Amino acid sequence: MSEVLEINVAKTISEKTKKISRKNRKQIKQEKNSITKVLPICEIKRDGTIVTKVKSYFEYSVILGLTPQDLTTLSSKEIDKVTNAYWTFHKSYPHSFKEFYLNFPENNTDQQYYIQKKISKEKRPVALAFLSEELRKLRVLEDKYKTFQSFMAIYANSEEELALRIKDFMTAGSSLFDFKRFSKEETEVFFSILNNGSPTKVTNHLLKDQDDVLDTLLRIQPQGGVDFEAVDYINFGDRFEATVDVINTPNILMNFWTAGLTQVGARVMTIDHFHDTSEDYTEVLDRTITALSSARDTAKSQGEKDRIDDELNPTRQISIDMKRHGETIKKSNFKLHFSAPTIEELDSLVNKAIKDLKGQGFEATRYLNMQKQEWQSQFVSFEAQESIFYGRVEKELPSRALGLGFAHNQTFLHDPNGFYIGTTQTGGIMYYDQFRKTLERLSYSGFISGAKGGGKSSLLKKLMLLNYIAGNNIFGFDKSGEFKALVELLSGSFVKLGSAESMINILQVFGFKSVADVTSNKTDIVESFNTHITQTITRLSIFYNLSQNQQVIAASVLRDFYYDYFTAEQMAEITELSNQDYPLITELNEYLERRLKSNSDDNSKRDVIVEFRTAITSLIEQHYNKFVGYTNLDNIMTNQVVMFDISMIDDNTSGVFDMLFHMALTMVWSLAMRNGRKEKYAYDTGAKPFDEITRTVIIADEVHNVLNPRKIFVADIFNTMLSEDRKFFIGVLMATQLVERMLPEQTSSSEVQETLKNIFGLVQYRFFGKQSETSIPSLKKYFPTGFRENDYEEMLHYTTTPENGSKMLLNIAGGKSYTFYHELTPQELEIFQGGA
Repeated sequence: MSEVLEINVAKTISEKTKKISRKNRKQIKQEKNSITKVLPICEIKRDGTIVTKVKSYFEYSVILGLTPQDLTTLSSKEIDKVTNAYWTFHKSYPHSFKEFYLNFPENNTDQQYYIQKKISKEKRPVALAFLSEELRKLRVLEDKYKTFQSFMAIYANSEEELALRIKDFMTAGSSLFDFKRFSKEETEVFFSILNNGSPTKVTNHLLKDQDDVLDTLLRIQPQGGVDFEAVDYINFGDRFEATVDVINTPNILMNFWTAGLTQVGARVMTIDHFHDTSEDYTEVLDRTITALSSARDTAKSQGEKDRIDDELNPTRQISIDMKRHGETIKKSNFKLHFSAPTIEELDSLVNKAIKDLKGQGFEATRYLNMQKQEWQSQFVSFEAQESIFYGRVEKELPSRALGLGFAHNQTFLHDPNGFYIGTTQTGGIMYYDQFRKTLERLSYSGFISGAKGGGKSSLLKKLMLLNYIAGNNIFGFDKSGEFKALVELLSGSFVKLGSAESMINILQVFGFKSVADVTSNKTDIVESFNTHITQTITRLSIFYNLSQNQQVIAASVLRDFYYDYFTAEQMAEITELSNQDYPLITELNEYLERRLKSNSDDNSKRDVIVEFRTAITSLIEQHYNKFVGYTNLDNIMTNQVVMFDISMIDDNTSGVFDMLFHMALTMVWSLAMRNGRKEKYAYDTGAKPFDEITRTVIIADEVHNVLNPRKIFVADIFNTMLSEDRKFFIGVLMATQLVERMLPEQTSSSEVQETLKNIFGLVQYRFFGKQSETSIPSLKKYFPTGFRENDYEEMLHYTTTPENGSKMLLNIAGGKSYTFYHELTPQELEIFQGGA
């Protein structure tokens, strides 16, 4: 197969080559040469390998993307961990590499494409309006916003050597980074943005598709032309650029010291590193220490001795580190590339930056008649730069100092099908897709916690709205009634639990369980029936106190009733019958009465049946309108948005409405699974791609009212939902103000505590807004991972402001954490009607 493929490719290339006239070949060669005389990139290969040439110096390189990191509010221990890891990285990798720090224009092409595709198929007016608004936001971000991002480049003298260096580089940095090698397309976009500020599209009808190398060069070259005639700047037609070199660093280097260089207004900063093995730094250091020691011995004043000590002590420490810790000395070049629309603005920007850097202890300068070489240095290694710079002195620094200079401070979340939800505290954009699937993100459920005014409800409503415009089904339970206006806006149904229009038959058997095989989408009828029996007895025990032994016997009697009521054929399909086929609770009461009259049970069992019937009789007599009747929600439940009003439930007492919630949640889960099975079948058979599947979201606001140590009876439903949601494209969203009301630090039962811990251990997304001091112990206990040492203290002081939105922390289980500001438009604030 591979030989055939190679032949076909070669034949296609040959046929294309024949079509190109000599004139065109000559024209192509001339145009390539004219570009590469200025831009030292000769080619970007299909795997993303870059071929560069400066004079006669050829080399090969790749661009690497880095794992997002947030250096804000790290503890001293965490800072030491990062800087020591970066020190080790520099010691372990001696070859040339470059750090890029760029203020990139925001690129949300994937997200725009997803929304545009939704818009093209959308028929619902309300959804269409909201989708259009989300698209508008993306375009504003793309046009106005710039994101700070950092990258690295690795260099070698051959492709074979490059492959080995990539492996060594990734091994050296494995404790600190996850690297992503850029593809050809990503590398083209990178250099296009580096040279032009934004990705460039070239449509040359004569040359396009006839020469891939030229097509790439046309795409990445400076589009407005380039003029190097001036002594201290470059003219790009639409802008002017200049480079400033940092030639000295502060005497005392603090943690993350290079971050200061990224904050003086440069469009791009590059740092080149190289360990010159031809230099014997041990001997150099020994001679320096001897000379300084001798000078100190002969110094006549204490002040003179102190000045010598300032140089001697760090030199001696470097020598010790070399002998004990494998310290190395790196040659490093720090370059700041500035850009402005006019020469006057450029000069002002450069002069201010040099002044600001001086205030930080740096020394920086703009070299004259070297701007072309400075610009070309962005594309090649330290060694290659030696062939274009003459008489220049690079900065020599120990790897420990470079380790302290770690400045890759960037976090962002760019889900391809994500909607904009805010900005991270490092300035990155958050495009969030609850149903994104990766190696780390395997399920779709979320938990939101935040004190009053912390933005908890607004975020939950925003996620609900985003699921609506994505076309997903939404079922929810609203304690405070604040979702009613949003439900009505979305043409949904807001149903009062326990009302005549929301009857749920307590004896209807819902398809609550699926077969254990993860590849199957079938209902496990037997297990669903067994679960229904257990749940029904549990519900009755909420209303009427039955002992554990009585519950076991009552469950056996209830099972007998079903086998008496239904045929064998009906029992085989017990979860699939019509609503009117199921018995009413009054019929169960009649069955128990007949059974008692028959005297067919022994006394101990008969006593339990008496208690069982007493419980049912009391329920019928006291709450006939809530429990006697067939399920009548079929029409309502076909709506895309259905929200149950559970305002009558509180977190301290259990009773009839907790029974009704238990029943409603079971029914909702059954319907969600039914939709999920249908969608899974469509996906498995290829009828639907992954991003067109209709998902289901189940929302439980103020969930502590229905799930807490006093209401552990509902835990089995939540445990089942969170265990099986990903299999059927279901996401459960739970929210509470004070996490300790649901997850107290101490409980009377270790079993209850473990049950609750297991439930929240299954949650994929954990959003935390402002927390109270009483919540912190519970967070530490139930969410032991995902927080940095200082996060707990920081969350006490999270704020919500009109300018920035609500500060929150998103922890993705098995993945990363993001501290971000959840931002809403004035229109959204009005729709969501949050607190004053």
